[in-house]
Amino acid sequence: SFPEWLRIAFIQRRNTSGNWESLRPSPDKTLLNGDRLIIFCSPDRISDIEKRFRV
Repeated sequence: SFPEWLRIAFIQRRNTSGNWESLRPSPDKTLLNGDRLIIFCSPDRISDIEKRFRV
């Protein structure tokens, strides 16, 4: 689960052709290994996100 101050804007996932697709997040979508997340948050929370996702 994600904290309240973080919003997932899009999930980028490779399709069967190997190209990246942007998907809208929803509660029923499962994150897969290799997915990329486009995240919205306030600038003062960026270090928290980097720690959480080990960026």
